[in-house]
Amino acid sequence: MVAGTLGFLSIGSMISALVRGARSREALITILLIPLSLFSIVMPSVAATASLLEGAGPVVPHLYTMISATVVYTALAYLLFEYVLEE
Repeated sequence: MVAGTLGFLSIGSMISALVRGARSREALITILLIPLSLFSIVMPSVAATASLLEGAGPVVPHLYTMISATVVYTALAYLLFEYVLEE
């Protein structure tokens, strides 16, 4: 839960900083946030939760996918945040 929340938070804050000057920023945030976070954060966390509750399969591959995406998104947000806010 922590990895999914941190990944979604880091990518969401980066995208909101990117589109802060756009005219239709509400629509642009949605258009950019859903594809980036859906396949790397949301779907692995749902699959891991379903596997955990059903006891049907291993949870570890889903967690590895989610944690690696969280690490990448958090590192990118940390490295690019100053540049994004500068523009």
